[in-house]
Amino acid sequence: MKTILVPIDFSPHSDNALDFACQIALNIKAEIYLLTIQSLPASEDANLAIELINAIEDSAKQKLNNKVADYKMKFKEVSISSHFAFGIPSLTIKEFLAAFKFDMVIMGTRGTHGIGKILFGSMAESISQHSPCPVLIIHEANRYESIKQIAVPVDLESQFGEMHAMIQKIGTYAKMFNAKLNFFNVHVGKEKLPEPIQFLLENGEPIKIDVIHSDSIHKGIEQYCDSNSLDLLILAKHNHTFVKQLFSRNVFGEILQNKSLPIMVFQYS
Repeated sequence: MKTILVPIDFSPHSDNALDFACQIALNIKAEIYLLTIQSLPASEDANLAIELINAIEDSAKQKLNNKVADYKMKFKEVSISSHFAFGIPSLTIKEFLAAFKFDMVIMGTRGTHGIGKILFGSMAESISQHSPCPVLIIHEANRYESIKQIAVPVDLESQFGEMHAMIQKIGTYAKMFNAKLNFFNVHVGKEKLPEPIQFLLENGEPIKIDVIHSDSIHKGIEQYCDSNSLDLLILAKHNHTFVKQLFSRNVFGEILQNKSLPIMVFQYS
């Protein structure tokens, strides 16, 4: 892992995400690439529009330069570069992810209600669904601590080969953080709970998947995370029933809004 993209808007919650990013970059010797995005001003007067654009760009770049300077003082061993762009934030972030090779996106968010909650859920879901690299979402209440325990929900109905590939992939992130993985399945329904599953990876590493019962997938994930001492929740994207439910707008939005843990979303095939 070499490069981390951190979109910022100079708010406290994006600064919090930047703190996370710098701590992680410090531990794994990665470079931070800051991105700030501004909307184009609307004006029927072309000359006025140009003046506004220049003023907005100058102001944003000055803030960005100040932010870089502050964090280079705070994290002297971390390489930090920056970029400014005009555009729609979610679309511009996707364009940057498509145009450049990043190993991770770390973005901040804050708790919202009503229409703000719906809009935030759509943006986070959209970026996570389309990002070619893992997306680490940091809630405003999260504070960086060493990541030692990671929770990973899995689908027992998926083919063993798919589950095995996912577990192997997540194992690379666990090694990056030097953390322990805690796999679990959320059982929804009235039928008897399946027994915990245990098997060995190719390298002989034992894997245990706990099974818990809940009324819904997102409630079960919250239940598991609340009842265990954890530092990170990893959600894996793939085309099977569990993930289709998990990444529906309502379910994914609920997980993002209600969790006290940072959430990493990544795609595997």
